[in-house]
Amino acid sequence: MRPRVEIDADISMQWLGGAPNARAELIDRSEPSASPIDLPASATATGSRYQVVVDCSQRCAVLKQPEIHVSFDRFFVPRKLGINNDERELVVSHPTLNLMPAQ
Repeated sequence: MRPRVEIDADISMQWLGGAPNARAELIDRSEPSASPIDLPASATATGSRYQVVVDCSQRCAVLKQPEIHVSFDRFFVPRKLGINNDERELVVSHPTLNLMPAQ
């Protein structure tokens, strides 16, 4: 099994209007001029739970300071929905991050 990053979180489809798609990019913080590398990412939603799995393959292991950026194609702003005064663009709540080494 390849090394991967798993993000598990609560999600509210009613606030998002559907399940968001995820995109992941790998950046080497030790090489500021290096271009980001797209990483395979899959996203699944089951009820009020959402999971993103990012395949790090061997690319992460060879970098000095790897950093993964995950972005989504939709979000909600709590203030605009009358939930509270938070003006951030949010996707999920209470995420947990799991780093899964190669097996």
